[in-house]
Amino acid sequence: MAQISNKILKTKNGNKILIRTAQIEDSKAIFEIQSSISQEEVFMLRDSSEISYNQANSQEKISNYLENENWLYLVAEVDGLVVGFCEISNGYFNKTKHCADFSIFILNNFRSLGIGKILLTSLLEWSMKNPILIKVTLAVFSTNKRAINLYKNLGFTIEGTCPKDMKLPNGEFIDSILMYKFVD
Repeated sequence: MAQISNKILKTKNGNKILIRTAQIEDSKAIFEIQSSISQEEVFMLRDSSEISYNQANSQEKISNYLENENWLYLVAEVDGLVVGFCEISNGYFNKTKHCADFSIFILNNFRSLGIGKILLTSLLEWSMKNPILIKVTLAVFSTNKRAINLYKNLGFTIEGTCPKDMKLPNGEFIDSILMYKFVD
């Protein structure tokens, strides 16, 4: 079972933030964050009509993460409110077990406070201690400059570009940027 010790840090505005392993009891908050962010439709893979999240899905996912020693699900809590989360999981097959990819979600009102950096740093610290993981990967919309800069600042390298990888409802295409970081 993958877990981290609770950490209390400070956001850019000086608020205390608790970073901890997600628990089943967080499923409602995680579901609400996913629902809220899916309505933005800016940097999400799915549009709001394709979202099928519910609290039961969140509970099951957290449970699966808690049972797998090479997966980690973290939440960020400010004043008792879960305001963001990130998750990392490695490949299922022997040839891909050394690679993991992650997702990160922060409520809109809590962005630009350094919470994403805090969550991702915690996730990378755990990854570096994991004897199986060698490479952490991600895909990001080419238009998400703030996220790309964060990833670069944390040592990720651009691996490639997938041209016209996403097609928005208005017909506009967006490239995906593939990035990686070695953690061994």
